[in-house]
Amino acid sequence: MQDFSRKRAILIGVDEYEHVKKLRFCGNDARNLAKAFRESLEFEPEDILEFTLGSVHKPNRAAILHEFGAFLKQQIAEDELLVLYFSGHGMMDQDDKRDYLLPMDASPNDLAATGIAVEHFVKKLTGTGCKNIAIFIDACRQEIREDEKAIVGVGESSREAVEREGLVSFFSCDPKELSFEIEALGHGSFTYCLLQAIEKGECPTVELMDKYLRTAVPLLNKEHGKTPQQPFTVIKPLEKSALPLFYSHVKREAALQKRDDLLNELGRLFIEGILNEKMFDELVNLVNRTTLGLATLPPDEASRVKYMEALIHKRLSPVSFEVAWNALERLQVKPSSPAKLL
Repeated sequence: MQDFSRKRAILIGVDEYEHVKKLRFCGNDARNLAKAFRESLEFEPEDILEFTLGSVHKPNRAAILHEFGAFLKQQIAEDELLVLYFSGHGMMDQDDKRDYLLPMDASPNDLAATGIAVEHFVKKLTGTGCKNIAIFIDACRQEIREDEKAIVGVGESSREAVEREGLVSFFSCDPKELSFEIEALGHGSFTYCLLQAIEKGECPTVELMDKYLRTAVPLLNKEHGKTPQQPFTVIKPLEKSALPLFYSHVKREAALQKRDDLLNELGRLFIEGILNEKMFDELVNLVNRTTLGLATLPPDEASRVKYMEALIHKRLSPVSFEVAWNALERLQVKPSSPAKLL
C-alpha cells in the first residue's frame, strides 16, 4: 500500500450566506471532517487549513483566496497527498458556463466576481506539482433563488476541469440533483456517509470509497425521506482507483487483527465439530473477502458476516445459523430477517 510523505487538506464549510439562502450543517461537515482526518487518517493539525465560522479563517472570498494561495506556496512534494473539500452552495454561471463554489459573501448575480471557479482551485492544486490530489464537492444543496437566472447544479464544467488535469474528484450528486442536509444527523448526507466510512476504516482506496458512497448515500436519503441523490466520482487516470486516500495504518492493523481473531475462532469451531469442512471453507473465504470491512459489501454478504459473528459469540445456535445461512443462499428471506438467538 502506497505511503504519502505528508498529508495536507483544505476544508471549506459555508453556512451563513449573506446574499443567498443560508445552510445549517456545512460548517459542521468541514469541522468533523478535519477531526476525522486528524484522528483516523493521521493528518497533522498544522497540515489542515479550515474555513468555517468557528475557525481562525472565515469562509469569505478574500480569506479563502489569500490563505489557500499561501498554503499552496509551501514546498509540496509530488509524493504527498493534497485534499480539497468544499461544503456549501455551488452554481453554474449561465454566462461563462463555468462552475462556481460560493463563499459566504458570494452573489448569484455576479458569480465571476464574487464566487470562486472550480477551475481556479484545480489550477492552483495542480500547480503544486503534487501527483496525489483529491477534491470533494458537497454542493448544490438547495435551489438558491427562483428568478430569471437559471440555477444549474455543479457538475459538468467541474467534471471537465478535473478530467483534463487527471484529478480524483468526488461529487455529492448528479448535476441535475440536489445534495441534501439531514437535520437528524446534523450533516449533509454525502459528508455523513464519508465520515462514517473514514471512521470505520472500511474503504481505504478511491475505488472502495466510490462504491460505498454510490450505495450508502441514496439509501440514507431514502431512510430520511429525501429524494434520490446519486454521488459520482471522476477517476482519471483509471489506475488512481487504487490510490489509498483513506488508508490508516492503525485501522489497517486493527482490521487484520480482527481477521486473524475470526479465523482462529472458526478453526476452533471446526475442531469442535460445530462446523463441517464445507461450511468452514465458506466462512474462511468470507472472512478473507471482508478484511477491509462491510462498507462495500452487498446486504446479503453483510448479513452473512453478522450471522457468523453471532455464531462465534454464541448469540446464535449452530442450527439457527445453518437455517439463516441457507435461507440467504436461497434468497428466500431478506438479509435483515431475524434469526433465532440463544
